[in-house]
Amino acid sequence: MSNNLLKLLLLLVTAISISAQKKNNFDQACERTSSITAYKDLPKAIKTADSLYRVAHQPLEKVKSLMLSSELYHHGGDLKKAICYSENAHSLIEQAHDKEWMARVCKLLARQYRQVGLYERAKKYIIKGLGASREISNFQNSNEVEGLLNQEMAFYEMEVGNYVNAIQYIEFSLKNFGKIDSQNEDRTEAASYQLLGDVYFKLNDYAVSENYYRKAEDLLKAGSCTLGLVYNGLGGIRVKQKNWKDAELYLKKAENIADTSRSLKLKKAVYSNINDYYEGIGDNFKASLYAVKYVRAYDSIEVRNQGFSGKSKEVAKINKGNGQMNVAKNAAIIILFVSLVGLIIFFRRRQKDSLQS
Repeated sequence: MSNNLLKLLLLLVTAISISAQKKNNFDQACERTSSITAYKDLPKAIKTADSLYRVAHQPLEKVKSLMLSSELYHHGGDLKKAICYSENAHSLIEQAHDKEWMARVCKLLARQYRQVGLYERAKKYIIKGLGASREISNFQNSNEVEGLLNQEMAFYEMEVGNYVNAIQYIEFSLKNFGKIDSQNEDRTEAASYQLLGDVYFKLNDYAVSENYYRKAEDLLKAGSCTLGLVYNGLGGIRVKQKNWKDAELYLKKAENIADTSRSLKLKKAVYSNINDYYEGIGDNFKASLYAVKYVRAYDSIEVRNQGFSGKSKEVAKINKGNGQMNVAKNAAIIILFVSLVGLIIFFRRRQKDSLQS
């Protein structure tokens, strides 16, 4: 081999190594900001994510930083900005033609739209994400993302009351997770079992429901939000069975996790079941206390969603009438999309300015 060719190969290897290191550093910065900084100082984490977007050179890096910003705003309860960042990530990934990250962005958007009650728009992104996930060349990543999207479709089916369809999609997700070997496999599989427990609880099949909750419990680490939902489900079964001693045991475990969690969904579910428990044993004073806690969690979710949709308090009061409710809902959706379009135009102009500078 000639000296010139050897030098060329060394330069190529060095360049690839540096490029890989830069990518690793960028991904590590995103992960560090998401998992550590956000819990210590959310405003600082948001600024860091914005800085990552500005220094990103590749479209995929910009997509990752936008998704990070979206998750951080979601974490802080600002769903309007969260969805705006996700929509911009979706716009960019369409230009990059990356199937894996297209599927991941669609998964994020589907979850966010579902949580604000725009179920059909959520379903649109699930279907698009599932299509992209099946075109991912990496077998592990394809099944992981498809499994998560099948989980999301199960959530959608539960929200609209199609429990049989929900079971089918959860089973699809478990087949996906059964084909892969990853660090997140236990956690994602446990979420599917917990969801099956919820579905069968809704169907009043408590024996099957408990069986799936137990499968989830075996896979989960102490303190996780999903484990809180599992204990809450087990406590709910005991309340239905009027087994007050065991109900108290499981609901206390669920409450310990809920009280240290930021999940309003978990708090709302747990406080509802504890209220039912105290109503069942005739302790009206404690039942009232947890009714207040439940209402606070419920109101926090409503305030967050109203902030997203642009509803005013006056509109919320008018919504009591069925005919007026439809008008208000349509108006809220119009306001929502006008706001989103404005924010999306702003960010796209900012992207162009960044590329030109």
